[in-house]
Amino acid sequence: MRSEPKMWDQEPPPRDRYRGPSANTRGDKTTYGNKSVKNTNRTADPQTISLNRTLRAALRTARAAAGGLEQIPDLLETTAAPFNHLTVKYALRLTRKMSDKTPRAKLAFAVRVVQRARRDNARLDSYSLLHTLALAKPFRKVNLIRALKRVVEQHHMEQEHQQNNRRHSQAALLMETYFRLVSHWALCGRPALRDASVLEMMRAYQTQDADVFERLLSYLIYRQQTDAAVAIWKLMGAPALPAGQPIDVGLLNAGTLLCSVTHDAAQAQRIVRKYKEMCFTPKTDVFFVLMSIFIKAKRLDRARKLMRWMSGLVGYKYVLHERELHEYVRICLESGTEAEDLLPLADLLVCTERLCGNAVDRLGFFRAYFKALQSGVSEGRLSSRVREVADCAGACLSIGKSRTM
Repeated sequence: MRSEPKMWDQEPPPRDRYRGPSANTRGDKTTYGNKSVKNTNRTADPQTISLNRTLRAALRTARAAAGGLEQIPDLLETTAAPFNHLTVKYALRLTRKMSDKTPRAKLAFAVRVVQRARRDNARLDSYSLLHTLALAKPFRKVNLIRALKRVVEQHHMEQEHQQNNRRHSQAALLMETYFRLVSHWALCGRPALRDASVLEMMRAYQTQDADVFERLLSYLIYRQQTDAAVAIWKLMGAPALPAGQPIDVGLLNAGTLLCSVTHDAAQAQRIVRKYKEMCFTPKTDVFFVLMSIFIKAKRLDRARKLMRWMSGLVGYKYVLHERELHEYVRICLESGTEAEDLLPLADLLVCTERLCGNAVDRLGFFRAYFKALQSGVSEGRLSSRVREVADCAGACLSIGKSRTM
């Protein structure tokens, strides 16, 4: 097996606890929060300025979007202009757009760009790693990415020392870069590196950890890396679910999102208990995701408890939508549990203030509900409880046309 090129042979920098938002680079300035620091990394060289303008123009043209970047590699490999961090950023972005190169050729060219940047003492930042990750993804590169990450972190630390007048240390990597690192290590089958990147990200963005974890799981689920999302949930979220353990609402939201993919009703129930224990009020979409999980898992008793919790929250005007109600009735008929689950639903329908999206949808649902009751009676499953069926139908009929949202 071919060994990866040893482009950045050096020891990793000592670990640092990075905090706060990462830097945004625009033009010849790097912005940290509301502050901007002028970049002095060779931006004063006229040749570099000219080269960067050429690369930026190539990125902006319609021709770049459609290909036609064959001249860029020659330009970058023959220019005498020293690279700076903007040169690297533009060059790597252009490399990703080169339709005339194979994925392997793109990665090889990106390696040469970074090597040249190292020779020119150009600063490598989070964008350098972000673009290289995208190019390295098809080949599951490990050592390459680890080496580049160390260099980026080292350059960041050096810049921090140079700008020691700032009060707060900034994160070395963008949040999106951490997401891609976690995804990359998962694809490479490196769980230790994956988990280490998650923990590092949570330390770096601890002031925003209410939603960072949820966004990470969303990122992985969107990319169909459910196994990685489950593993990370077990690392960060599941240990906080037992009674008495403090937990952030962002972790519960993330766990709900994961349950919607894994259809794990038992885990969803633990999450509901934790919401109640911590006195958190779930967002509307979280409520309906949990309800859908219970209904699809045929845990209709839990779905009803969740509906009752929703309708009983003082100060919140949740709408019990027809989509979940129709699904509930369908599962009842499919399972033959009209007596156990269809009749008790009537009490909820009567006491729920905001039922269905509008009067038309509400009337349509009640028709479906009455039809299900009739089916239960005619097929014998509710024949011994005709009086209860009549009472349920009468109560629902009285509100079917009058209930306001």
